[in-house]
Amino acid sequence: MMQSDPPVSQADAAGPWRRRLAGGAALLAVILAAAALVFWVASQWGGWAPDARLWLARGALAGSSLAASALAWRAGRWVDLPAGLAAACTGALLALVGQAYQTGADAWPLFLLWAGLSLPWLLLLRTVFPWLLCAALLNLALGLYLSSGAASWLDWDDSRTFLGLAALNACLLVLAEWAGARLDDPWRLARRLAAAALLWGLWMAGFPAALDMGAGPAPWLPVLSVAVLAALYWVYARRRRDLAVGALALLTGLGLVWLWLWPHADDMLTMLGLILLLLALGLAALAHVRRLWRAVSPARAPGEPWFLAGLRVGILGSVVLLLVAWVAAMADIETGAQALLLGVILLVPGLWLARRGRPGALAGQLGEVLAGVGLVLATGGALFLDTDRGLPALPLGAVLALGAAVFLASARQALRFAAALAVLAAVLWLTWPATPADRGLLDAAPADWPQGLMLRLWWCQAGAVLAWTLSLRADRRPLWRPVAWALLLVAPPLAWLAAAFGGGYAWGLPLPDRLAGLAVALLPGLVLGAWLASRRALPPAACWTAAAVLSMAGLGWVDAPGVSVALTGFLLGRLAGHRLLSCLGVAIAPPGLYVFYLDPAVTLAHKAGSLGLAALWLLAAAGLAGRPALGAALGLAARRAPWRRPAGMLAAGALALAVAQIQIHHYRTILAEGRPVVLALAPVDPRSLMQGDYMDLDYAVRRQARDWLGERTSVRDALQASGRGWLLLRSDDRGIWQLAGVTAETPMAAADVVALAFRWRAGEMDWGARSWFFPEGQAERYARARYGVLRVAVDGTALLSGLLDEEQAPL
Repeated sequence: MMQSDPPVSQADAAGPWRRRLAGGAALLAVILAAAALVFWVASQWGGWAPDARLWLARGALAGSSLAASALAWRAGRWVDLPAGLAAACTGALLALVGQAYQTGADAWPLFLLWAGLSLPWLLLLRTVFPWLLCAALLNLALGLYLSSGAASWLDWDDSRTFLGLAALNACLLVLAEWAGARLDDPWRLARRLAAAALLWGLWMAGFPAALDMGAGPAPWLPVLSVAVLAALYWVYARRRRDLAVGALALLTGLGLVWLWLWPHADDMLTMLGLILLLLALGLAALAHVRRLWRAVSPARAPGEPWFLAGLRVGILGSVVLLLVAWVAAMADIETGAQALLLGVILLVPGLWLARRGRPGALAGQLGEVLAGVGLVLATGGALFLDTDRGLPALPLGAVLALGAAVFLASARQALRFAAALAVLAAVLWLTWPATPADRGLLDAAPADWPQGLMLRLWWCQAGAVLAWTLSLRADRRPLWRPVAWALLLVAPPLAWLAAAFGGGYAWGLPLPDRLAGLAVALLPGLVLGAWLASRRALPPAACWTAAAVLSMAGLGWVDAPGVSVALTGFLLGRLAGHRLLSCLGVAIAPPGLYVFYLDPAVTLAHKAGSLGLAALWLLAAAGLAGRPALGAALGLAARRAPWRRPAGMLAAGALALAVAQIQIHHYRTILAEGRPVVLALAPVDPRSLMQGDYMDLDYAVRRQARDWLGERTSVRDALQASGRGWLLLRSDDRGIWQLAGVTAETPMAAADVVALAFRWRAGEMDWGARSWFFPEGQAERYARARYGVLRVAVDGTALLSGLLDEEQAPL
């Protein structure tokens, strides 16, 4: 007798979806909470004493570590979330220590120590996100180290600096390969991002050598670059079989070929030969990668994989732009009408070749290049047609007609994407808000920029959602997917401009822009609701409840539209099963938050509060989504896990707290026992990456010491040899300490002389105390600073303890 499976109830089917929604809401809540924590640290909340802020950061770190340990003890699936928050709290605590004791703005030791303290979380979790955090912090620490003058044997403008970054990422790539199956990385992000950073370092290192900048040409650099590229290609095209890395290595190699050969192009004929050589090499690389892909993917889906499409766009797009510049120079184009006419002349045969050529055939690819050159020339010419009066209807109509003709006449995705992008860019350019006398982006006053930005962003976002949804059907994909990609490419810059030039203005704009700002914030929730309803995995009420929850959370980032753009892209990628779009959506979020961080129109405290409230709202929603089986939603197992992992998480949190406490004790000892020294200074005002507003300080005694050393080369040579020295300071009648000498040898103690220790870096003295952090909005108060009070310990170590005005009164 046949047996059938018992029917699955709707409640049973909805269980996994509820857990996924709860997990996604909790993950987004942790990300927003980490961003809110950084913003809160940078705001320095003037009403809070430094010790209170430090205790709050300690509590957040201890609480997140305890939560991670508890979930690990019960084998919870969500253990990554509090663990990631603990790693973020570690950086916030270190930044607060540097802020409270004025140890420097964005100093490279902060990020290096943060990376080191995040390493235990990586070893305990073995997931890709702690890995990416550590890799980013190490790159940031090395970049700040090389640019700070701490490494006197390197120069930031020298190609060796970028080679140092490339070497670091090469080590990270080797470690990622060694980790292998030990690292939970199904999308191979650790490998691919490390390889991309390595290739970026090689590319940037080529500029000083190829263009005779910095240290000048380096004959060994091409040999090293070719060896690294060949090794990468051989490993990932032949051994490891990751064609995305192999394609990126080929694209970088083609770029370096052009970079090294371009300075030798003395005339236009040689320049054309180099462009044609680049095209030939690029087409050969495309054909080679396509053959490899067919060999490893016999049961492939229709269309090209994303890395092959990216390689095609990178090669053909570069060739098109170079050919446009060459044609414009050869034809001596001076007016928009000439460029428009020449573009149409080139566009017609290019489209004819592109239509007749088979996919991947040489004739079709040459047609794409020729049509691309014609499209760029014609679009540029149309944009610069004479538009002295009225709206720019003539150039706009010309671009619309050209774009429509190319889009309909060509079945190639690259040309359709270029046509859609040209039309979209032209519409934005020609209808940009500007003064009545002069229309156009470059003529618009900064005060005019926010007007209409949100409205344009809303139309781009809504259009992208609609075009991507229409492209889900296979028969509509060739028509709508290029439009969707063009809109998705334009939306992030618009969001960043909206945040940079008008953050906090969403409630003060005219009604259409105000409604558009709200619509942008609510769009991810609407996309989520439509996606859940189309899956029919949840009851309709649950689908739109989830949409309402995300829409309400969107009010927390209404002044940071980059977050909405990132979420929309991520959800669209998930809806279509498009992994690249989901990754790009995630990549858009950090720049959007950074632009929001720098925006002076909204206080950092307000930003931290809005993001923190959104995080709490999502966390509460995640808890409710797990009901009635909260334990199942949290992923708690009945059987307890081995004690080593929970204990390790407690130890990781305790280690971070101990390191911070050791720093605090050291700094407090200097401030309590150090001798006060008053020095004249000259401040300026920037904003730190992690620690908020500060004044960058310089001291008059530094210039005095520089002049003093100019007449004593023997002392300067001794400082260069030892790498450290001491300023000998003596107080004058007003209590201001003046230079009495400089020595490279340990000075003897004296009652009337203070020895201030410094490091000798790149021919300059560095004793720290180069910045003063202050609460947001108090720049005017501290602009009156004329003197800095240092506390100098017995060994010469100094900390900045206060600022004085012209009358030596504390600020």
